[in-house]
Amino acid sequence: MKEMFFNWLSGLGVDVTPMMALVIALGFIVLTAMVLHLVLHRILLVRLVGLLGKTKQMWLPPQLQQRLFYRLAFVFQGAVLLGQAEIWLPKASESLALIELLAQLWILLFLLLALFALLDCLLSLSRHTRLGRDLPLRGIFQGVKLVASILVGILMIALLLGKSPLFLFSGLGAMTAVLMLVFKDPILGLVAGIQLSA
Repeated sequence: MKEMFFNWLSGLGVDVTPMMALVIALGFIVLTAMVLHLVLHRILLVRLVGLLGKTKQMWLPPQLQQRLFYRLAFVFQGAVLLGQAEIWLPKASESLALIELLAQLWILLFLLLALFALLDCLLSLSRHTRLGRDLPLRGIFQGVKLVASILVGILMIALLLGKSPLFLFSGLGAMTAVLMLVFKDPILGLVAGIQLSA
């Protein structure tokens, strides 16, 4: 597709230099991202949230649904941006490496936020069940959020440093004693809540 477009410009007599090709590619990527953002957030998600609000579902608050859908939409936008960059930008270029890095960080961040919203939705749903009332699900979900935040933080740092996450995980083993000391009270509270519920 990229070659066809540049061949079409050459057929019109336009001399496509490498700098001009880069500017055209970046402009197309930005334009696609803006159009996708407008379509998702101004049309599709507004209608979806409106339809879910009309059904008057009492089992899940609309703001939790909206938060989850909007964060998943941002994840989709990051994936499309990553795909567009790999299609339009030349391989092994600095601009491609920068956009790939930013898109991967964007996807990881909004995947984490979407997981938080999903856990909030599950916590809200569990309040209507006997299991949710008996178990300390809030503490369990907070523990899951903490672990997910640490993992995503390690992955982001690994991306920024350009190293394997296993390198950082090996260094994390030395910090286990410090983490256990810092989070001793929340862990004991979580275990005590589970034992009391059991």
